[in-house]
Amino acid sequence: MTLTYKGENPSEVGKVHYRFSASSGGGSAETELSERKELIHVSGSNGAVPQKEEIIHVTVEWKDKKEELQLSTNGK
Repeated sequence: MTLTYKGENPSEVGKVHYRFSASSGGGSAETELSERKELIHVSGSNGAVPQKEEIIHVTVEWKDKKEELQLSTNGK
């Protein structure tokens, strides 16, 4: 999973904590946002793949902000 920061200055963001969950599993991490403006999560767990038409719930937190997203595996 890759999350991309859409703002202008990633150095102002600082540490980012994110977590995600789906029926096939989930995960979380805390990291500094890179100059590339991306957070890349590589699963080291059981290798489960999300099911077709599954919704993945993602929460991203930084400083005093929080954003919740729903990602779809069906491309819609």
